[in-house]
Amino acid sequence: MVAEIGADGIQLTLDETGLEGCLVIGVRRTVIAAERFGLLPDLGPLELRPADDVGQRGGAEFLAPVWRGDAVWLDFTSTVRASLPVRVSRDGGPETLCLAPHDPWIDRCRRLDGSRAQLTAPAEGASRIDIRVGGSDVSGGELLSVHLVDAMLLAQAGLELPTHDPLEPIDYAEHNVPWPFDQR
Repeated sequence: MVAEIGADGIQLTLDETGLEGCLVIGVRRTVIAAERFGLLPDLGPLELRPADDVGQRGGAEFLAPVWRGDAVWLDFTSTVRASLPVRVSRDGGPETLCLAPHDPWIDRCRRLDGSRAQLTAPAEGASRIDIRVGGSDVSGGELLSVHLVDAMLLAQAGLELPTHDPLEPIDYAEHNVPWPFDQR
């Protein structure tokens, strides 16, 4: 598998897996909406960076710097003729199955307790999203990881901030979603 950052997201060439074609994983920005199910507003792509300093575990790894108001969707676009199983897990939790391109978006991942959580970065921390392409329900396939990193953590480390602006309460109000943070 060859994974690289492209204009639309992470581009995977799947020829080495016995499948002809490619899969593009778009890392899309949305709002945090704990009580709302279904599609949330698409606020555009998030910046992706190679994760050279994250610690390779096998497979490709990428950083997606986010502000505290950012949540993430993964948009799967496949040129493979058959349905392509894509399994997503957060921080080592259970996998959520999508069939690309028929399930183009995933906005929540299962937690170990069975509840579902939106993909976000914890305050001044990081969250790892593992994406397993192909394989069976229990093993195999190709693995890549996207690390959602809080922009303030980058600032403290003296690294470059995200290119997109932080969301504000008005951005949430425009989409009828309450601002998820305390007003202080």
